[in-house]
Amino acid sequence: MPRNPSLARPAAGRRTLTGLAASAASAGAYALCIPWDLRNRAAEPGGIDGTTPVSVLGFLSLALVMLALSCLLSRLGVTALWTGLAVGTPVSALMLVSFLTHMPEDSDMWPVAWLPLTLLAVSVPAVVALLTAPGNS
Repeated sequence: MPRNPSLARPAAGRRTLTGLAASAASAGAYALCIPWDLRNRAAEPGGIDGTTPVSVLGFLSLALVMLALSCLLSRLGVTALWTGLAVGTPVSALMLVSFLTHMPEDSDMWPVAWLPLTLLAVSVPAVVALLTAPGNS
Protein backbone atom coordinates (compact mmCIF):
# COMPACT_ATOMS: atom_id res chain seq x y z
CA MET A 1 0.00 0.00 0.00
CA PRO A 2 1.48 3.37 -0.94
CA ARG A 3 2.31 5.79 1.84
CA ASN A 4 0.50 8.66 0.14
CA PRO A 5 -3.28 7.97 0.32
CA SER A 6 -3.88 9.99 -2.84
CA LEU A 7 -1.89 7.36 -4.78
CA ALA A 8 -3.92 4.44 -3.43
CA ARG A 9 -6.87 4.97 -5.75
CA PRO A 10 -7.13 7.15 -8.85
CA ALA A 11 -9.36 10.20 -8.72
CA ALA A 12 -13.01 9.75 -9.61
CA GLY A 13 -12.64 11.83 -12.76
CA ARG A 14 -9.79 9.67 -14.00
CA ARG A 15 -11.74 6.48 -13.30
CA THR A 16 -14.74 7.91 -15.16
CA LEU A 17 -12.67 8.86 -18.18
CA THR A 18 -10.99 5.46 -18.15
CA GLY A 19 -14.40 3.77 -18.01
CA LEU A 20 -15.63 5.85 -20.94
CA ALA A 21 -12.49 5.03 -22.92
CA ALA A 22 -12.99 1.33 -22.14
CA SER A 23 -16.60 1.58 -23.33
CA ALA A 24 -15.45 3.17 -26.57
CA ALA A 25 -12.77 0.51 -27.02
CA SER A 26 -15.29 -2.25 -26.34
CA ALA A 27 -17.72 -0.80 -28.89
CA GLY A 28 -14.91 -0.40 -31.42
CA ALA A 29 -13.78 -4.00 -30.91
CA TYR A 30 -17.35 -5.20 -31.46
CA ALA A 31 -17.65 -3.12 -34.64
CA LEU A 32 -14.36 -4.52 -35.97
CA CYS A 33 -14.76 -8.17 -34.94
CA ILE A 34 -18.46 -8.97 -35.35
CA PRO A 35 -20.40 -8.54 -38.62
CA TRP A 36 -23.18 -5.95 -38.51
CA ASP A 37 -25.82 -8.28 -39.99
CA LEU A 38 -26.08 -11.22 -37.60
CA ARG A 39 -28.76 -13.13 -39.50
CA ASN A 40 -28.01 -16.73 -40.30
CA ARG A 41 -27.16 -17.51 -43.91
CA ALA A 42 -27.37 -20.56 -46.09
CA ALA A 43 -24.17 -22.56 -45.85
CA GLU A 44 -24.15 -22.93 -49.63
CA PRO A 45 -26.30 -21.38 -52.35
CA GLY A 46 -29.70 -23.08 -52.46
CA GLY A 47 -28.97 -25.09 -49.33
CA ILE A 48 -31.31 -25.37 -46.37
CA ASP A 49 -28.63 -25.60 -43.70
CA GLY A 50 -27.88 -22.27 -42.05
CA THR A 51 -24.64 -20.94 -40.68
CA THR A 52 -23.77 -17.93 -38.56
CA PRO A 53 -21.73 -15.06 -40.01
CA VAL A 54 -19.74 -14.71 -36.77
CA SER A 55 -16.27 -16.21 -37.11
CA VAL A 56 -14.41 -17.92 -34.29
CA LEU A 57 -11.49 -15.52 -34.74
CA GLY A 58 -13.81 -12.50 -34.51
CA PHE A 59 -15.49 -13.83 -31.38
CA LEU A 60 -12.18 -14.68 -29.69
CA SER A 61 -10.72 -11.27 -30.60
CA LEU A 62 -13.71 -9.50 -29.06
CA ALA A 63 -13.52 -11.68 -25.95
CA LEU A 64 -9.80 -10.97 -25.55
CA VAL A 65 -10.31 -7.21 -25.83
CA MET A 66 -13.16 -7.31 -23.31
CA LEU A 67 -11.12 -9.37 -20.84
CA ALA A 68 -8.10 -7.08 -21.20
CA LEU A 69 -10.28 -4.02 -20.60
CA SER A 70 -11.78 -5.69 -17.53
CA CYS A 71 -8.34 -6.37 -16.09
CA LEU A 72 -7.20 -2.82 -16.84
CA LEU A 73 -10.23 -1.21 -15.20
CA SER A 74 -9.91 -3.48 -12.18
CA ARG A 75 -6.25 -2.55 -11.74
CA LEU A 76 -7.17 1.13 -11.98
CA GLY A 77 -9.59 0.82 -9.07
CA VAL A 78 -12.90 0.76 -10.93
CA THR A 79 -15.45 -1.44 -9.13
CA ALA A 80 -16.51 -4.75 -10.63
CA LEU A 81 -20.09 -3.58 -11.24
CA TRP A 82 -18.99 -0.51 -13.19
CA THR A 83 -16.38 -2.54 -15.04
CA GLY A 84 -19.03 -5.01 -16.19
CA LEU A 85 -21.32 -2.19 -17.26
CA ALA A 86 -18.58 -0.18 -18.99
CA VAL A 87 -17.26 -3.14 -20.96
CA GLY A 88 -20.44 -5.15 -21.59
CA THR A 89 -23.11 -2.52 -22.22
CA PRO A 90 -21.72 -1.13 -25.51
CA VAL A 91 -21.45 -4.66 -26.91
CA SER A 92 -24.99 -5.46 -25.81
CA ALA A 93 -26.39 -2.22 -27.22
CA LEU A 94 -24.71 -2.68 -30.60
CA MET A 95 -25.92 -6.28 -30.74
CA LEU A 96 -29.49 -5.18 -30.02
CA VAL A 97 -29.37 -2.48 -32.70
CA SER A 98 -28.03 -5.04 -35.15
CA PHE A 99 -30.85 -7.44 -34.32
CA LEU A 100 -33.50 -4.73 -34.64
CA THR A 101 -32.21 -3.38 -37.96
CA HIS A 102 -31.83 -6.80 -39.60
CA MET A 103 -35.05 -8.63 -38.82
CA PRO A 104 -35.08 -12.18 -40.24
CA GLU A 105 -37.65 -13.31 -42.78
CA ASP A 106 -38.41 -16.47 -40.81
CA SER A 107 -37.82 -17.61 -37.26
CA ASP A 108 -34.34 -16.92 -35.99
CA MET A 109 -32.76 -17.57 -32.60
CA TRP A 110 -30.42 -14.54 -32.54
CA PRO A 111 -32.98 -12.07 -31.13
CA VAL A 112 -33.99 -14.61 -28.48
CA ALA A 113 -30.33 -15.06 -27.60
CA TRP A 114 -29.82 -11.35 -26.93
CA LEU A 115 -30.72 -11.49 -23.21
CA PRO A 116 -28.39 -14.40 -22.28
CA LEU A 117 -25.62 -12.87 -24.40
CA THR A 118 -26.12 -9.55 -22.60
CA LEU A 119 -25.89 -11.27 -19.23
CA LEU A 120 -22.62 -12.87 -20.33
CA ALA A 121 -21.26 -9.61 -21.77
CA VAL A 122 -21.84 -7.81 -18.47
CA SER A 123 -21.20 -10.54 -15.89
CA VAL A 124 -17.97 -12.04 -17.27
CA PRO A 125 -16.07 -8.71 -17.22
CA ALA A 126 -17.41 -8.08 -13.71
CA VAL A 127 -16.18 -11.47 -12.49
CA VAL A 128 -12.80 -10.94 -14.18
CA ALA A 129 -12.57 -7.55 -12.48
CA LEU A 130 -13.31 -9.16 -9.11
CA LEU A 131 -10.64 -11.81 -9.68
CA THR A 132 -7.98 -9.37 -10.84
CA ALA A 133 -8.61 -6.64 -8.28
CA PRO A 134 -5.42 -5.47 -6.55
CA GLY A 135 -6.48 -6.98 -3.17
CA ASN A 136 -7.02 -10.51 -4.58
CA SER A 137 -3.46 -11.86 -4.72
